[in-house]
Amino acid sequence: ANYQRALEILSDPRARPFPLSPVRPALPVLRAYFSSAHGLLVVGGQVPAPAAGNVYRGWIVTAGMSAAAGLTVLPDAQGQVLSSCAPGAWQRGQTLEIYEAPPGEIQTRQRSPLWRGTLP
Repeated sequence: ANYQRALEILSDPRARPFPLSPVRPALPVLRAYFSSAHGLLVVGGQVPAPAAGNVYRGWIVTAGMSAAAGLTVLPDAQGQVLSSCAPGAWQRGQTLEIYEAPPGEIQTRQRSPLWRGTLP
């Protein structure tokens, strides 16, 4: 399903790429693609594994309000990332932030983001 959605997003002529810039200098820049019809896709390399028991989770932020994007980002053993999620009620100009937290934690926004980018 992840690969199928990734292909749908990358094949959408309206999908727009944007960088997810690291908040900490040691982290790599990730590449994201936003398709209002197919969802979000995040790709990258040299991504460190989260701490044991944690995952990277995406949140959409607008004017101080946030909502879980339904995006979980997990690098493989080589640090490669290919993660996607279904479309939501997102709009251009909203911010995607990625945090490290235990799976299912709903208070992630109280932590500091690791990556941040603006939906084009």
